[in-house]
Amino acid sequence: MIAELNSDGSKFGFGFYTSFAVFHGHRTEPAVGIIATGSEARSAAFPGSSEEAVASALAKVLETARGESRNQGFHTEVKLSVDAQKFIERAQT
Repeated sequence: MIAELNSDGSKFGFGFYTSFAVFHGHRTEPAVGIIATGSEARSAAFPGSSEEAVASALAKVLETARGESRNQGFHTEVKLSVDAQKFIERAQT
């Protein structure tokens, strides 16, 4: 997420690798929940980044991880809580 938030978008491909993509999704879900619901945690982890930028970066990282999981022969899915889904959706509207 930090790499995505600090990217200028000019690189071809991705400036990060979602190494968690091959792990069980339930291991990632708590971190996603904290990012989505914890404004203090978000501010500490991503200082100076707007809520919209963090939500957009989170959506991109999760999308990239889904693709990488499939590419590696896994089909691990991070199941978003209702709050996490709303957090991402608010930024996309």
